[in-house]
Amino acid sequence: MDDTTTNLSKEPPVKPKIRGIQFDRVSPKHQEQLRVIVEAVKNDPDLDLDLQIRDGYVNIYYKGGSLLKISSFRGRQINFSFDPNYYKRKGKDEWEVDAAWLKEIPRDASSWVKCFPKLKNVMNDWFKDGNNKTERELQHKLASESTRNPSSHWIILDIEYAVWLHGERSRDKRTAGRRLCRFDMIALERTELHAAGPLTVYLIEFKQGLGAVDGKAGVAEHAEDLKQFISGGNDKDARRAFKESVRNILREKIELGLLPGVAAPQENVDIEFKALFLVQGVENLQKVADLENAANKVLGEYGASPLFRNSLN
Repeated sequence: MDDTTTNLSKEPPVKPKIRGIQFDRVSPKHQEQLRVIVEAVKNDPDLDLDLQIRDGYVNIYYKGGSLLKISSFRGRQINFSFDPNYYKRKGKDEWEVDAAWLKEIPRDASSWVKCFPKLKNVMNDWFKDGNNKTERELQHKLASESTRNPSSHWIILDIEYAVWLHGERSRDKRTAGRRLCRFDMIALERTELHAAGPLTVYLIEFKQGLGAVDGKAGVAEHAEDLKQFISGGNDKDARRAFKESVRNILREKIELGLLPGVAAPQENVDIEFKALFLVQGVENLQKVADLENAANKVLGEYGASPLFRNSLN
């Protein structure tokens, strides 16, 4: 989870955003275009692409960066876009490589799929310029693997989910101030999808390496944010929008064939939340145990059991 202190550079939305593209209302022509993209992601020879549904658009991720944004599903033509900033290099104001060819790609899915290898190369050069996103790349790899493998216990349904919470940590949570928080991963247990009762959604904080877990303060702060989102009385609207987003994403990924072997859960299934810390690359088991105890003191019943895990197998 990124730093969750009060964010002064962005204004919180009047209403929480809801993720989903309303696929069932998209024209058959646009549905077919999106299915071409989905098949390309599923059959990518390198198995390193991850498709995520956002609020009104779709992103294809590669190594933690955005390879392709697909939007305007209600327009006359779907819009495909690749960020030309990937052509920039550190210390340079201008693009190092001519990006004019991006404007010449026909506005159809098949043409963009053919460009995937070239777009990957552009991004690889950008990553080599000191812009690698190792932790985010691992998140997307885990998400991709969990959806491709129908025998996987977990389904990582979404990545980098941002919510606005009320108040600052150091002040009364009823204050008018709001702060932006990001949940690293949103996950479901595959076996729980069709069980009776509410669907448990896990809000995962991902920690990679000793440096990411050095000290209790950061973990405790994240635990406070997680608990406030799950149970805070002033954040009901954020939870309501989140639940609707989860239902939309789950339904639309099933419709697109991105979750093999998964049938849609009952309509408007109730959702409850649990917090979970995923820690990788930390060999000091005592440190991990101390951090788990610190987080458990904050989260209590709202944390998963065990709260800290080193894998999602």
